Amino acid sequence: MLKLGAGLGHGFELDGFNGFSLPLVLGAERRLSDHFSAYANLVTALHLVHGRSVYNDPLINRGIVELGGRYYYNQAKRMQRRKPAGPFVGNYLALQASTDVVPYYQQAAINKRELHIEYSYSAISALWGMQRRINNLFLFDFNTGIAVYNEKYARYDAATESFAFYREPTPLIELNVRLSLVR
Repeated sequence: MLKLGAGLGHGFELDGFNGFSLPLVLGAERRLSDHFSAYANLVTALHLVHGRSVYNDPLINRGIVELGGRYYYNQAKRMQRRKPAGPFVGNYLALQASTDVVPYYQQAAINKRELHIEYSYSAISALWGMQRRINNLFLFDFNTGIAVYNEKYARYDAATESFAFYREPTPLIELNVRLSLVR
């Protein structure tokens, strides 16, 4: 199954400083058995409205790759209750790995900017979710769970008058809501 959608979750921003970014998702999910599937998503955040930030962000201000597996449970119970069941429909548990990169412009010279891409973080997530078909054209996907990601921190060293950067495992609550066209 191929998916093209938008929603709230990774890449979504709405505030006065950064402005408004809407994540667009291009994904594929493949059935491995009656209960298991594997999926891959490419998430790009479109920076639609600039806020008060002095940075001139590119149109795509985030890139995220998600790879994971889903276990769809209670399929027999859904069929007994005459609810939709089958591949890609129902409640699921998922394990997901993701990596996030951020493109930005840096002033190289007067009237010249260079585009750079910076690694932001990687995460491992355990998710509970549900997918529901809307007609044969759309798919609603909601999931929530906990992730551990390697957030980047800076520490100022007064002796050298410089910053030292390091990464530390940090827990994070995840919440994603997406509506996609499917094929």
